[in-house]
Amino acid sequence: MVEGSLPEELHDLFWEYDIGDIDTTKHIGLIVEKVTNHGDVIHIRKFLQLYTDSQIRDVIIQSEFRGMNAKNVVFWSTLLQIPKSISNKYRDRCLHEPWSFDGP
Repeated sequence: MVEGSLPEELHDLFWEYDIGDIDTTKHIGLIVEKVTNHGDVIHIRKFLQLYTDSQIRDVIIQSEFRGMNAKNVVFWSTLLQIPKSISNKYRDRCLHEPWSFDGP
């Protein structure tokens, strides 16, 4: 893998993008959003090799759990040890907004 290029295991999540244009440093927010919302076990394993827990946690918190449903908020908060005081407000938002959806 060329430094900064998207690992092949993640390519199918980015079908709507030109893979060569995605840089793992510049586009960390996009990659975190795609994998945390749509990734399977293979995607997640590669993703966790690509970024540290701290990097992923920071992006998720900064983006306010963007696009995540309540199940994903709980999963990633537990995995990354995000304090419940932070994650619960986003989980509750998902549960109480009937028109919310998994999209951005």
